[in-house]
Amino acid sequence: MVRNSRAAILATGFSEPYFDKHFRVAQVLNRPGDRRVIWKYSINEYEVLIHDSLGFRAGAAGRVDVHSVANSLGVTTDIERTVGRGVAERRLRACLGQRAPSQVVFQPLNEGRKSALYLTAQAAGVRSARDLREARERRERERREQKKKDGGGEQPYEIHNEEEEEEGPPFFIAYVNLETGKCVKTRGISR
Repeated sequence: MVRNSRAAILATGFSEPYFDKHFRVAQVLNRPGDRRVIWKYSINEYEVLIHDSLGFRAGAAGRVDVHSVANSLGVTTDIERTVGRGVAERRLRACLGQRAPSQVVFQPLNEGRKSALYLTAQAAGVRSARDLREARERRERERREQKKKDGGGEQPYEIHNEEEEEEGPPFFIAYVNLETGKCVKTRGISR
């Protein structure tokens, strides 16, 4: 499993000497329904875990392993230089303002793009998707309880108006590329 996972990561673009210098096996799981190799990728002062979940497909020669890293990493290249953690934190703060704690990730930001090492965080004070879902469920319970109190029986159908769907407030996530120091800020809406 480890050898094949290594080959799958190398196929994304890392050179063998670079891989051998910066990657270490953190954990191997080989249980029915849970086959994974977890790698620790370390470069300068940054570390990130890369999970390779293994599935399989039927091939002409029998069962063929399929590695998740082939899709999740996209295209990779050897990273030699990184900006310091203090510089990255300052750029993240300037880009995002008040924020939740940061974390290091290794991923592409857009489908089909090159993976990069990022310091990322979400703007502080933004309600999470879970908070929004719980509020929506609470409003629905209150509506049903009020309907029962009003003596109204259940209707054989319910009219659903798409315009009544509530969107949560926008949230912002920023990514500082740890090679270039450039910050990208993205906006999303919770449902």
